[in-house]
Amino acid sequence: RVATSIDAPALVSALGPGPAGSSLGRQASMSTVEAIVSSAAALDAEGLSRLYQRATRESDLVSAWSGVLAPALRRIGERWRDGTMGVDAEHLASELLVTELRSLTRSNRARVAGRRDVVLACADEEQHYLPLVAIEAELSLQGIGCLFLGPRVPPEALLDLVGRATPPTVFLWASIRRPAKDPLWQALKSLDRPLTLVLGGPGWPERMDAPTSSAVT
Repeated sequence: RVATSIDAPALVSALGPGPAGSSLGRQASMSTVEAIVSSAAALDAEGLSRLYQRATRESDLVSAWSGVLAPALRRIGERWRDGTMGVDAEHLASELLVTELRSLTRSNRARVAGRRDVVLACADEEQHYLPLVAIEAELSLQGIGCLFLGPRVPPEALLDLVGRATPPTVFLWASIRRPAKDPLWQALKSLDRPLTLVLGGPGWPERMDAPTSSAVT
């Protein structure tokens, strides 16, 4: 779920599902998902790296994420929770995917050199940052530069950054449930410069006591 303004279409594009593919394409995607899960269970780092490279290079990144990478990670997480896969396999699969996604970002470094169009951050106490890495990679492919802050960014630190730097858009990720009266909203009320705030992840409630400041959209 993403709440956004019309000023951030690229972020919505990076998060949204790709177009529906053919049944053959879906079968190939599911086959790759199963191969990733099997390689993770076997702690086959080389096999995982090859599968990630193939997934991110044989289709656009948004389709690869929604059709292969995210489903594979969910399947691995489910197996860890039911005790049929160890945490070592889950960590290996995640870290190797981070490496692959960041290699895509680095390959586009020249296109976004010196640009800080978007701040990517996790809400405070949020440690799951892999979706941010995927968004950074996709935005780099679109020529959009990011300032990547990663996990567990306190509201005060985020406010301090946007108060003295010039990024027009902040994307904030939360997979852990957030309160409707989030401390972030109180912090943002004092902001006196334009800011587009984009929220992503299942942690944000449907109804929120969002900031009333005219500077924040």
